[in-house]
Amino acid sequence: PSVLLLDGFRIPKLNQAFHFNNQILLCGYPTYWDRDRNYFLYFHSQDQRWVISPRDSLAQAQSGVMLGCAFQYVDDVWNELANEEWQKAPQVRVTPLVEQAPARAPAAAGAQPLPSRSRPPPERASVALPADGTPYAAPAATQKQAFAVDTVHIRGGFLNPKLNAVYHMDSSVQVGSRATYWDEQRRFFMYYQAAMKTWAIST
Repeated sequence: PSVLLLDGFRIPKLNQAFHFNNQILLCGYPTYWDRDRNYFLYFHSQDQRWVISPRDSLAQAQSGVMLGCAFQYVDDVWNELANEEWQKAPQVRVTPLVEQAPARAPAAAGAQPLPSRSRPPPERASVALPADGTPYAAPAATQKQAFAVDTVHIRGGFLNPKLNAVYHMDSSVQVGSRATYWDEQRRFFMYYQAAMKTWAIST
């Protein structure tokens, strides 16, 4: 995904969106950076774990020295450095998001064409990070399970704060034979684009 939204850390500065950066590689994989570039997230292939580090430790990470303020082994919960000791943080959630690219011409007031992706979005809102540092892929068709979600809570990450809201399912308004989700003021709605296999928010 182009954005990973982290939430649940005791360290407030880690609860934010981390953006994909393929210009800075670590262990052969792209990194993720917060908007102010104070922290970066990367996959350490040798130890099979994800690490969050402050930007001043980038040089050490590039030289093979692993310093960080939080980490997650594959198939395990997050750990974070709190009160100068490592503490488990099972409450941490990672949500993959698609970041809209700026369009040359908006399709309508307050809306822009959505970028396409070669891979479909994940089935769940809160998931563990992948084991090999690669982008998320949807489960195989034989593994998919039908389920319905009546409420979607976007805690943060969008530059437009109005999009960071609670969206409720409205089965009476459908797009492509699927129910839509609306914010409480009915200003924005979320819907699934089957042809592009991605979710979109529009006015």
